[in-house]
Amino acid sequence: MKRAAVAGAAALSLGAVLFLVRAGARDPWEPDETRHLHMGREIGAAGSWLFPTLRGAPYPDYGPLFFWLIRGSGALFGPTDVRAGVYATAAGALAALLATLALGRALGGARAGLIAAVVLATTVNFAIEARNVELDVLLAATVPLALLGFWRWHQGDPRWFAVGVLGGALGWLTKGPVGFLLPGLAFTAWLAARRDGRGLLRFALWGGAAILGCGAAWYGLAAIVQGWEFAKNILVQETVARFFTREHHRRGPFYLAARFPLQLLPWTPFLIAAAFRLRRAEARRDAAFLLPLAGLAAVFLFFSLSRTKRTSYLLPVYPLAALAVGAWWDRLLAAGGRPISFFGKMLHARAQLVSCAGIAGALIVAYAVFVVPRMNEQRSFRPIAAEMRALGAGGARFATYGFDSEALRLYLPGIRGLRKPEGFRDFAAEGPVVVLVKAKNWGEIESAARRHRDVRLGRNEYVLGVAVGPGR
Repeated sequence: MKRAAVAGAAALSLGAVLFLVRAGARDPWEPDETRHLHMGREIGAAGSWLFPTLRGAPYPDYGPLFFWLIRGSGALFGPTDVRAGVYATAAGALAALLATLALGRALGGARAGLIAAVVLATTVNFAIEARNVELDVLLAATVPLALLGFWRWHQGDPRWFAVGVLGGALGWLTKGPVGFLLPGLAFTAWLAARRDGRGLLRFALWGGAAILGCGAAWYGLAAIVQGWEFAKNILVQETVARFFTREHHRRGPFYLAARFPLQLLPWTPFLIAAAFRLRRAEARRDAAFLLPLAGLAAVFLFFSLSRTKRTSYLLPVYPLAALAVGAWWDRLLAAGGRPISFFGKMLHARAQLVSCAGIAGALIVAYAVFVVPRMNEQRSFRPIAAEMRALGAGGARFATYGFDSEALRLYLPGIRGLRKPEGFRDFAAEGPVVVLVKAKNWGEIESAARRHRDVRLGRNEYVLGVAVGPGR
């Protein structure tokens, strides 16, 4: 028990350094971060703590858990501070480390669990996402938690099934039904890979009852609180249609396969080595290898078949990859840690493990210290908002034309988003307006506004203008 506590403290300490160093030294970025901060500020404010809203309208894509965390962090740092979202994400990332550590210990022993947690923390892309306002990082914590419960239940302790259901329910509260589906799919794939027909039937009955119970509770609450149309929308449009027909973020079938190996660096070669180990019969009988690899393959296939694809959707499989890599290193060290090639030199396995983790950790810290400030210069709307506020100090109102900006709404809460020339002219006729316009749309309103200056933010070009009345 004492060693488990020490391992957990070590994992949390490593994660805190990699995920939180200079975490608040930038502004929130569009589009996802600013939208999530708005939703975190709104949850509970309109009377509903269960169903997130954006600008007062129900937003059925997600559950409320991530936005509860943002709301809590916002009470400490302020709703427009990026730390309100980054600390919520970091909480999910640290929980993912602990859940991965616990599942790794259960499957392969204490050393395998600790290595898996270190691998997850030093996977460069996971650490970068853990420093953003990213909901899928929190979802990544629920998968190993649910699998831990289901695995221990399968080993003969019925009390652990409740832990599995808890992990699935927390996943549902994070991102809807897919949050329960992913660990269920991973566990089913493991049972199928080991040809455990009895286990499959048992899990189908118990797991099916659990997911149906969660679904009945969730959609029933949606119908009671928001109405039947809303409940039907989150069931049909945000669950079924998102997988089969939705065009948003549509990519080809190999989109994720081409990107995942790069995202898993520096541990990709060792995941491949772990997969090759399954050629051995003893590895196929070893849950430390078979469960994470079968689960990873099943979840990866699920997202590859989906019409909607984003690389962030794969964050829940990072703990599974880390578990497989951790088991591979553990077995190598148990066999004596024979020397292996590393950049053309022969190093002891332990030295190579420490080298990979150390180099990855240094890169993550360098990213936080040197790269993020430069990115912030190209992505932050705060300086533009401050300039607009100064131009409108005499009582002018604020608007965007040709686009909407959730970032500007953080700093200028009353800003209007306009898209039609007549709408802008009517708005300007009511009094002075400071407007930020997409450069390509400036010609549509230049007869009603005066150009103040051109603005470039990253790859986007804008015109900052002022309208003082009709016809100007």
